[in-house]
Amino acid sequence: MRSNGFSSCLADAFEQFVAWRCAGSGDFASQAARLHRFDRFLARSVSDPSEIDREVLGEYLASMARLAPSSKTGLVCVVWQALRYAARHGVALPPLPERPRFPRRTVVRPHIFSPEEIDRLLGAARDLGPSDSLRPETFFTLFALLVTTGIRIGEALAMDIGDIDFEGASLRIRRGKFGKSRIVPLHPTTVEALRTYMGRRLAAHGTDLGSAPFFSTLCKTRLAHRTVHGTYRELIERARISTPGGGLPRIHDLRHTFAVRRLLDWYGRGIDVNERLAALSTYLGHVDVSSTLVYLRPNEETLREAAKRFQHRCPLPIPAGEGSRDR
Repeated sequence: MRSNGFSSCLADAFEQFVAWRCAGSGDFASQAARLHRFDRFLARSVSDPSEIDREVLGEYLASMARLAPSSKTGLVCVVWQALRYAARHGVALPPLPERPRFPRRTVVRPHIFSPEEIDRLLGAARDLGPSDSLRPETFFTLFALLVTTGIRIGEALAMDIGDIDFEGASLRIRRGKFGKSRIVPLHPTTVEALRTYMGRRLAAHGTDLGSAPFFSTLCKTRLAHRTVHGTYRELIERARISTPGGGLPRIHDLRHTFAVRRLLDWYGRGIDVNERLAALSTYLGHVDVSSTLVYLRPNEETLREAAKRFQHRCPLPIPAGEGSRDR
């Protein structure tokens, strides 16, 4: 048994893979635990990498039959990544089949906010009461930050004053999903908005300790998820924003909106989206690009831009005679 817990015939490759992912993704503990589960299965099932074929992988997938689709996806994702890593680094493995997919039982279609809806949402936040308190500025700045950076609501609420580098125009996410940390570059206008809020926050609460919560309540405590979700619902109803089905958009849809708007911006500037997806994935704090693609499901605007690009690259021929009739 090795000190890192890996004991199968792929122990060395798995150890190197985890070290590589930790170097690039910060905390990789949850994904490493999933890989340990697969390693234990291999230790019981095979003695040589050449035996890890479709049949063995099929047995592993069958052992996960009772898990939820999301749990299966998390396990298979890290296992397939580790096997590809091992193959690229000289381990003689049989050809790896395509990674299986496990569709979620219910797929929630995200609401992509229009610029006008964003304006109405932020306007409603400005109109919150008490008018002479910090509350309107707190929620305006919070939701504006979600719109302009795409960070998760939990990441925003966990922000401390010391996490913002005003001079370096960046935000340090210390408690992201799966415990991963990252640095998020900020647009100059976002920096100025945060600086303005910071000044008013100091005037109202009188503390600038680096460990103090950046977004705080009237009682000078950190904003709670329940409070934020309740206020968000109030703002959405005031702004008269609803999904095509008549429901209320989720806070998480602001993150989807950021990702889609970034994609549309790249389309509009003629940038190769495929080359930028890895950067967007890192910015959003995803483990891999496949997680980012969930945010980029086709919608009316992206399909329209894709059609324009296709028409530009592959213009349809004009039937003979039609051109003369139009002159």
